Amino acid sequence: MARPSPPGGHPLPDSARTARPRGPGRRHGEARATVTDALRRLLAAPGPDPEQALVATGIRDRTVFRAAATLDHPDAHAVRALGRRLVRTGTTLVGVTGGLGLLSRYGQPEDVPHLRDLGMLAGLDAAAVEALTPLDRQGAATVGLAHRARGDALRALADALVSGRTGDLRDLVVAVPADRAHGIGPEKARRIAEATRLPALLRAHPEDPGLLACAVLLLTRMTSRRDYSVEVLRYEEAGELYEAITARVGEPVDDLDLQALLLSLALDLHSGASHLLDRPPGRPAGARRSSPPSVRSPTT
Repeated sequence: MARPSPPGGHPLPDSARTARPRGPGRRHGEARATVTDALRRLLAAPGPDPEQALVATGIRDRTVFRAAATLDHPDAHAVRALGRRLVRTGTTLVGVTGGLGLLSRYGQPEDVPHLRDLGMLAGLDAAAVEALTPLDRQGAATVGLAHRARGDALRALADALVSGRTGDLRDLVVAVPADRAHGIGPEKARRIAEATRLPALLRAHPEDPGLLACAVLLLTRMTSRRDYSVEVLRYEEAGELYEAITARVGEPVDDLDLQALLLSLALDLHSGASHLLDRPPGRPAGARRSSPPSVRSPTT
């Protein structure tokens, strides 16, 4: 990814959106079965234009993606080759999305650069993020942020991540107002932590109260129960971030807002969703991941 993406992504040409046939729509299960059959025929006897075979089904791109992403086939090499052909030579949303669906299950690390580039295009970001996630979670998070960054500070962070100009990453992260009032919900908080590799960033700045407060706030947002899912359980580095934060709060904390957030995290580790996180390697079976941080009463 060499250049920043405008909010919503770079636009696709009008020709990429193929017309769907008129008439009554098919039920979801029937539509997926139609795509699955088309993919199996292509794998059994590859034709000169596999993209057109998918377009001819008349099925919308999101259903094509889901059918491709769940395709079970014994020849992983053939599926991977078809997926790569579709994403590298496709000119329609349906065709490229079908390829992304196949690579979401059968892709390899060498596919990452192409998947990242496709993720910068409007209409392909969700499929690209799903295809990238098992291969490159940081790249998937960066693509997701590039399309959903609102506000100057988050936009600046997303642009820096996309372009690779991250020399001032610490300053960019701290500048983001990571609270609900500014539109930072649990999923976006997770994406920020993934895209910036927050545990490593925190360890690189061991005496930075501003970055510590930002990390605590982002982790607290991920544990929020006011949303339908608890994002902290989807964050692979959650345990590592808890450890990095705990290592920084051995001394009593004076800031009342930070006290409240640390207490919230301690409670979540004890009896909330974070209690379900895996223990770090080598931690005794009966031990908690981290002890509640120290707090003290404000001086009067």
